[in-house]
Amino acid sequence: MCSGVVFYAMSCSTTSWPHVQGTIIESRYESYVAGEGQTGTLRYSAIIKYKYFVSNKTYTGNRLYTFKIGTSNENSIKALCEQYKVDTDVTVYFDPNHPEKSVLIPGTPKGTWTFIYIGMTAILIGAGGTFFMVCKRKSA
Repeated sequence: MCSGVVFYAMSCSTTSWPHVQGTIIESRYESYVAGEGQTGTLRYSAIIKYKYFVSNKTYTGNRLYTFKIGTSNENSIKALCEQYKVDTDVTVYFDPNHPEKSVLIPGTPKGTWTFIYIGMTAILIGAGGTFFMVCKRKSA
């Protein structure tokens, strides 16, 4: 749950970042297996790199969102690569305190709440189990 809250807060902060124009310098995707050994799931992730200028200094970024997102839907990743073709002009949002940190898509991506819900469920199950054990000891 904590990681979901941190991701959510970091993603929300990007909506207030200043922005500049940038240019896509690399656009491709990769596949990888998420999970253990042969039982893992084939996932896809976009590799989008871009350059941008802040205060006469050149930076290179590689984040669409605040954190890397993978999916099992190869077509959605292909569509992202198509949208962000090499030499395409893009709007780059950067952290004013750390201009080397940047994103192309500010805000919270779909699925962020999943981390929070999973964490909350784990906490509730743990709290319920603890409560049950304490009650069981008292009655014994």
